[in-house]
Amino acid sequence: MDLSTPVVDIALIEAYSPQEGALLRQTRLPEFCDIAISHYIPAKFFLTLLQTNQIRLGRLDAQKNDPKDGCLPDSNMLPAKGLNEQFYDSFPAKRDALMLDEQQKIIRQLSYIHCWFRGHAESIGMWRDFGSNGTGICIQSSTTLLKNSVSAGWPQDLIFQMHECPYTESSVQLPDFLPSIASVRKDVAFSDQQEVRVLAVIDVTKGAAPLPGPDCRLVPVNLHILLKRIIIGPAVKSQDEHEVREALLAAGIKAEVLKSIVSFQ
Repeated sequence: MDLSTPVVDIALIEAYSPQEGALLRQTRLPEFCDIAISHYIPAKFFLTLLQTNQIRLGRLDAQKNDPKDGCLPDSNMLPAKGLNEQFYDSFPAKRDALMLDEQQKIIRQLSYIHCWFRGHAESIGMWRDFGSNGTGICIQSSTTLLKNSVSAGWPQDLIFQMHECPYTESSVQLPDFLPSIASVRKDVAFSDQQEVRVLAVIDVTKGAAPLPGPDCRLVPVNLHILLKRIIIGPAVKSQDEHEVREALLAAGIKAEVLKSIVSFQ
């Protein structure tokens, strides 16, 4: 399936506001851009991945670590300013904050995400928060490998996007007329994550979509393409490390496998 990312006319946005235009330009990964990325995961989920060859995309409004993930900033509920003020001054449109809030709820219920982190340098914070306190696994790959690994089995009803998440203060308004930008924006409190996000949005043009959808969507993945390097967590016990290595061997995965060298307390 063609996973070309839909195009937003960022130049048009920049004509109204260089600040918001720069924000939008930051989020979208160009087609030719290949970025090193890492994904931290509990060991039991990694073993399940090897068995099922499926990645799990969680619904945007069901993120336990960040319940406001995908929400418009609180400032969007206040009187328009910046690009929003210019937009409503230029067009005969009435701003309705309650409608914006309801619209955002619907978008979050139609959207699914899979989160990676920029770079291959190990992070103690990522091991702690996403790698089961160092007893998990870190998958190292790239944005190109990730995209290519899911292209053959990508669900027909999901629109594929890949973004670098921008981090903004809640006081910074996002453009009302591009509410989907909130689907990749995160609060500055999470800026250490340097997240690269797969965003999958249900294509409502292909038929009615029940709301909310299932808590997750499973997408087939070619692990021989995706897995560039496997880092076994610094706190993984020897018997569990052996189990992971045996599972990789049984699955025919030829990716490099290393043990983490970070000091984890």
